[in-house]
Amino acid sequence: AGVDAARSFGTGCFRDHRTHDLRGMDEDELKSVQHWKQFFKQSDKYPFVGKVIHPPIDPKSPIPKSCKPPPQAQDEQQNNNNNPHVTSAQQQATQGAANKRSDL
Repeated sequence: AGVDAARSFGTGCFRDHRTHDLRGMDEDELKSVQHWKQFFKQSDKYPFVGKVIHPPIDPKSPIPKSCKPPPQAQDEQQNNNNNPHVTSAQQQATQGAANKRSDL
């Protein structure tokens, strides 16, 4: 059976955001979800086959965590990419650290 991964289409996090819970998403992410809804609705390749009825989301349940690296990790990565004195190995180490922080 399929899984409603609407949140994934907004955030790009297909590993962790396979849910229909859109709480906490920013405006750009919500626009992306709308784009994909229109895409599938208008597509000849993906015919409409039915409607998913979801149980309500418990408002007390935690909002899914962001999969974006924290701003500090993004700044470090950007600075390393623009610094000619940073080696490829250093860039990979910084990227690896940013990825680990985003998995938390």
